Amino acid sequence: MLLTDARFDLPPDLPFAPGASPFRQKGHVYRGNHDFMNKRVPGGLPAIREALPAPALVKFFEQRFEVSEWYDSLPNVYLQDAAARARGVPFEEHARELGVWHARERLKGFYSVLLRAASTESVAVWAPRVPSMYYSFGKFQTQIVGPRRVSLSVRGVPVILARWLGAIMAAAGGEMVLMAGARDLHCEFPSAEPEGTAYGVPVCRLEGEVTWR
Repeated sequence: MLLTDARFDLPPDLPFAPGASPFRQKGHVYRGNHDFMNKRVPGGLPAIREALPAPALVKFFEQRFEVSEWYDSLPNVYLQDAAARARGVPFEEHARELGVWHARERLKGFYSVLLRAASTESVAVWAPRVPSMYYSFGKFQTQIVGPRRVSLSVRGVPVILARWLGAIMAAAGGEMVLMAGARDLHCEFPSAEPEGTAYGVPVCRLEGEVTWR
């Protein structure tokens, strides 16, 4: 089903108290997100915190996030929703812009030179996997299915995060493929299929592809 389906809308409440879910992401990601917000959102992170719907979420985002530590990933989607509203842009557009920003920040200087030295096809196979390295969940698979066409699949994604991760992973991975020299790139996760539950939370399989010339 398409990620625009209402079942992927953000629910009013988290399934776990903020900080308590088993779905984790690196503090490195949170730090990068907050840097982006402080540069792009009026009032920065403090202003976004004030717009969060629950005091427990506000408290969660008052902590200092250490780069190498793991933190609950589920609260992030509520912070990003508040950031998109503060910026006055659609949620998916905000996610894509943040994904591109992450890719460019991670691949500055020498790393961008290495990226351009690799074949576009090899980058298209591994680049979309890079964002998933920062999450404790989600099994990412890529497969060449035709000339300049790679299929993408991420299993075990909490439904609550599907729309967010589909947009940000496609944007970050796609930007890396562009940096490798691709033209007319198309990279997206337009759909997802139910996969039961994990830790009592509905999960799904994101499905997408990247094409270029």
